[in-house]
Amino acid sequence: MIFTQLNASHCQAYKKLMLMATQESPFSWITSHNEVRTLTEREMTEMLDHGQNESLINVGVLGTKKELIACLSLAFATQHRLAHKATLHGLYVLPEFRRQGIARELLTMCINSITEKPEVIYLDVTVVTAALAARQFYRATGFSSFALEPDAVKVGQHYYGLESLRMSVG
Repeated sequence: MIFTQLNASHCQAYKKLMLMATQESPFSWITSHNEVRTLTEREMTEMLDHGQNESLINVGVLGTKKELIACLSLAFATQHRLAHKATLHGLYVLPEFRRQGIARELLTMCINSITEKPEVIYLDVTVVTAALAARQFYRATGFSSFALEPDAVKVGQHYYGLESLRMSVG
């Protein structure tokens, strides 16, 4: 397995993984499966090209066949008054690769990226309350809950809450 920062050359693989994630685990992203399907190559390139968007870092894991098997995004606030916070988005590991420490290593990569920005003292993540494994993972890696928003996300005809968690990194 190769842990790497994703770039524009990973567009197709990243979109494929996002499509699988939003179908298999609709709580992996707030973005819906249909919204992912409509993303253009240009939008995907802008999302993954750190040179075009320095406030977003996407990391991933390539399997033995160079396929993308996991990903995680780290966003830095662009507003000066929010520069003390970074936010994680879209952690997903293909089911057959779970429980191998991949998510923990991706999280470590993101935390290491934060060290280049000394103004960041908090790392936040928001998780759908129905995503129990994700919530347990973040708690086990040092995050603490600081807010709960009921009925924040509508998936089909059902509403789900969002839990905000935070880790001190500074």
